[in-house]
Amino acid sequence: MKKIKNTVGLGRLTMILNLVIMILFVVTMIFLNKFDKINVVYVQEKVNHEKASERIHNAERPINQSVAEVKYYQNKLDTLSKHPTPKERAAAKKWNEDIQATKNTLAEKQKKQAEIEATLSAEKAAFAPMHAKFSDLEQQQQSAKNIYDIMVWLTIALLVVKIAIFSIYNYKNINNLLHVAEWMKRGSHPIWAFVGWLIPAYNFVKPFSFFSEIWNDTDYLLKDKGIIPNDGREDNADFNLGLWWSLLLICILLVTWILHATFMTEGPMFLKMSHTGVIVVATIFWALYLVQECNLIRLFNKKNKLMQTIE
Repeated sequence: MKKIKNTVGLGRLTMILNLVIMILFVVTMIFLNKFDKINVVYVQEKVNHEKASERIHNAERPINQSVAEVKYYQNKLDTLSKHPTPKERAAAKKWNEDIQATKNTLAEKQKKQAEIEATLSAEKAAFAPMHAKFSDLEQQQQSAKNIYDIMVWLTIALLVVKIAIFSIYNYKNINNLLHVAEWMKRGSHPIWAFVGWLIPAYNFVKPFSFFSEIWNDTDYLLKDKGIIPNDGREDNADFNLGLWWSLLLICILLVTWILHATFMTEGPMFLKMSHTGVIVVATIFWALYLVQECNLIRLFNKKNKLMQTIE
């Protein structure tokens, strides 16, 4: 019979990584709160900025038509002026009347253009400091979000590393069972310790069932060998394992969605949810998940030490 491998070190490493993940998550939430304070102001100013931009846009609409009209009458006046004065008295009179009418109309159009340009200039002058303030606020918001994004990806990267270590931990634990328990050959293949996390949808179930299988079969083996008493006492293993996995799914799916909808959108959750409350609840759920996982690993490490006494 092959020697039972000591997996306690991997379990402890997983717990240490959980502690670091929790610290990183708390720091991430601090940066999220900093981003949120800027973002709330940014969203409010964004509405005012859009309204002011719309006013500028509306003020610019008549200017193009006014410029075209001035250009048209200026060209008409130039064309009329280039023609020689008709020799016939009636024709000359009509020609002079056309020139005068064109001059009058051109003067009116130029006056109207000047009024439109003055209105537009006033709107732009009033808009300039608002736009400068908004641009500065936009840069602050983006800078704060970039720092938050970096912390998120660091946390995710460490979470992936932790899952990889946890998978190696389970891989070695199930191999330990295969060395001493013949019935385990009909159970899950050790490779599921890794693959179970990678298959979409199936990874909502398989890592949990795989760890549960290791836990329950280890318990059965230790009781069968008389290493731990088989007194029929309820150890709440199924409840603790179910709680662990439920907390993980809540954190990854529900808490992540709530955080995104509250802080990264401008919908109902952004407007109605207590942002500080969401951060506190999210931190509590992640803490509960990581503590529960550490507790399970601590308990299983004791079982691993007992497994090493099997000859």
